[in-house]
Amino acid sequence: MLKQRVWTALVLVLGLVLLLGFGDSTAWSVFLLVVSGLAADEWGRLARPAPLPRYVYPAITVLVLTALLFWPALVSLQSPLLFLAVAFWLAAVPLWLRRGWHLAGAGACALIGWVVILPCAIALHVLHGFGNTVLLAAMGLVWVSDITAYFAGRRFGRHRLAPAISPGKTWEGVAGALGGVLLFGLVLRLPVAESTGIALLQHPAGALWLPALLLLAALGIEGDLLESWLKRCAGVKDSGWVLPGHGGVLDRIDALTAALPAAAWLALQVAHVGAA
Repeated sequence: MLKQRVWTALVLVLGLVLLLGFGDSTAWSVFLLVVSGLAADEWGRLARPAPLPRYVYPAITVLVLTALLFWPALVSLQSPLLFLAVAFWLAAVPLWLRRGWHLAGAGACALIGWVVILPCAIALHVLHGFGNTVLLAAMGLVWVSDITAYFAGRRFGRHRLAPAISPGKTWEGVAGALGGVLLFGLVLRLPVAESTGIALLQHPAGALWLPALLLLAALGIEGDLLESWLKRCAGVKDSGWVLPGHGGVLDRIDALTAALPAAAWLALQVAHVGAA
């Protein structure tokens, strides 16, 4: 299993490097459409948004995302949708997890699925517009959070974070994630970053740089918990099977769905302030 996970991870990393290194913005958008369609298909099996043929929900998701990315009349909705997603993750999801709500009703299931999936894709599109450095920094923050939480939890974990949702997660793991993200943020502020797109975001942000990183790390943990809760409600171990050793697409982007909309929205605000 470990060998399978490693090989899949290497293929994914290589594919991402090739896409960002040799692909253009259109290729990136097409990639986002494919990933979003797969994620919507898995959401449909986890949350059962409607008693319709399986392909209908992911097909509608791809069509809506295509309009949001390419139709000029709807491009202006990207920032408000990112803000809506941030409000959802900051206000609704903590209450959802605390009270242990179960998704009910086809309309609610479909709508919440779009609130989870579409802003994440929009965020990846927006961050890509700032350049590969900013995009990889945002994604890297979430990856650093995941990795440091895992190892800190395994080594020091004693106090469970949410035993009814994900018994393996601990408060020690959370502390490790926050510490890892702080270190990551300090590395990004080294003088070498002055020559990269990171400088665009960190200078106007000033003292808010590190608190913003901690917020993104916390949101990533929340995204992981929400998907764990949905899988527990559905009685499944993984959201899908398309990634050998890793499960499904949602299993790999759960933290990104929560953290990246906030990262992209903050990037847009800070860039606007810096340009003013």
